[in-house]
Amino acid sequence: MKFVNKVDQRLNCPICKKVFDEPWQTSCGHRFCWDCLELNSFRLDDPRCPIDGESISRQQSFRDK
Repeated sequence: MKFVNKVDQRLNCPICKKVFDEPWQTSCGHRFCWDCLELNSFRLDDPRCPIDGESISRQQSFRDK
């Protein structure tokens, strides 16, 4: 299979660079794959957004529908 156009970069996770898989949005408005957010932020004692460093929590993050 060959794609003619590239995927819009807004649909890619800034961590893994792939198309979102189970996208979640932080309270500061950035979107990530759930697994990327879980592995890179929520495992820390003081989870922060990988983009702007804002404090985030599971309760303040929501599934991007």
